[in-house]
Amino acid sequence: MSETTPIRSEEAGHTPSNTFKFNTDYVKSVDGGLTLAQMVTSVLAFALVFGWNQTLNGSLYNYSSLPNVSWMRFFLFMSVFTFLYSTFITTIKTLRVTERMQIDWNATEGMICGVITLLYLVADGLAAGSIALAQQSNVKNYKGKLNFSQLQAAVAFGFLTAFLVAAQAIMDGHRFYQDRKFRQQYTETPQNDVNE
Repeated sequence: MSETTPIRSEEAGHTPSNTFKFNTDYVKSVDGGLTLAQMVTSVLAFALVFGWNQTLNGSLYNYSSLPNVSWMRFFLFMSVFTFLYSTFITTIKTLRVTERMQIDWNATEGMICGVITLLYLVADGLAAGSIALAQQSNVKNYKGKLNFSQLQAAVAFGFLTAFLVAAQAIMDGHRFYQDRKFRQQYTETPQNDVNE
């Protein structure tokens, strides 16, 4: 071949940029593990609340019969939202969609995960309050015959999910800071006197 003959990317050992490959390294990384753990714990939290049904004196009790049911619904919303967000992030990172977008994903994910953490902690506190009020009512009206351990486990999984999302936010924030510091270090040019 002459020097003017272009080499096709297949001949040079490169794959064309339009080929599709999964990013299996993301799933194996700490980020991928955190995201998958968030998916599992948020589904468990949702399923435990939604699956809590008890019958007492011919009446069916479920999460909607709790005092301040809107608090528990907010907890359910945050569980489902966290699951959907984690699924979305895992999908776009596994399919390498993030590599084609001009977005600073560390900053974006750090901010989103920070907001999710705060909202999830509020939802956990409200759900725990709703369960505490239900337990007081249970002792007073039903002599403690209703069991709330499944709902308490759901709130525990909710707190675990919130801490996992917080860890993700801290990691993303740290990477954003390191990237920014790296870019600043190598974009600054030394001031050399050319006239000397």
